[in-house]
Amino acid sequence: MRHEVFTPAEAAPVGFWVFDDPEDGKLHINQDFSAIGQAAVKGATLFMVNTDTPGHVFERGANLWLNSKGRNCTVTSIERIFSSTNYEASYICR
Repeated sequence: MRHEVFTPAEAAPVGFWVFDDPEDGKLHINQDFSAIGQAAVKGATLFMVNTDTPGHVFERGANLWLNSKGRNCTVTSIERIFSSTNYEASYICR
């Protein structure tokens, strides 16, 4: 499984850690460390500010990452795992 940090201009200001498992057709996609700043905001406001990143942002990030690699692949599903900053994307390639 290979991984890298990916911050596409189209998804700014959200950056991602992407872990690719091509044998299973899955990407593990985590929000970049800027999530730590979000956690601080949440704690400072006693969790009254919702800083969760919606799943469609991760889906878009996964598709952008696949396209940036020149792969003709499409995300078929996205599922939140562990927390609101960790998702698993399943994909198929043509």
